[in-house]
Amino acid sequence: MPDPELPALDAGARAALRALADDLAAQPGHGDLAHRLEALIDLLVRNGQLLPEHQAWLAGLHGDRTLVKLTVGPPKRTLASPPVDCAALLPLCRGRCCGLVVTLTREDLVEGGLRWDVHDPYLLSKDPVSGYCVHMARDGGCGCYDARPGTCRVYDCRADPRVWVDYDARIPAPLAPHLVPPMP
Repeated sequence: MPDPELPALDAGARAALRALADDLAAQPGHGDLAHRLEALIDLLVRNGQLLPEHQAWLAGLHGDRTLVKLTVGPPKRTLASPPVDCAALLPLCRGRCCGLVVTLTREDLVEGGLRWDVHDPYLLSKDPVSGYCVHMARDGGCGCYDARPGTCRVYDCRADPRVWVDYDARIPAPLAPHLVPPMP
């Protein structure tokens, strides 16, 4: 019996989750997306936004579950980068974006120039001491700029609260505790 104290899931959210579950169920090799949906639903249940009964929606999903994360997209060198002067902003932002999780593509793997995490394939590898991408140069710049993943190419930090409190005023967000920034 649902708890009357828990907020009801609005019809739009129910429809969106149902459509996502249906789309996943129709896709072969949907294991990674199914894991993400499961995590989202678990979080919503823990926060009281979904009832435990909503988790039953996942029962209709079939297929292998995989921990491998591989992004699918257009060739990375065709992607346009946002108009952000990263080199000029680096002394302020301290390369926070280089501490974010980056999923590689098949193209990145075939090229072979980027290191990925053996324990969490195929995520761009992080330096265990600094928490930053292993390709970050000593000056904080990108050490693999020409081969950088598509995720890095299209990333726009301007509206990301993990990087900026106020981009226009050049007020950086607090540095994540797991990051040890490069020396200025």
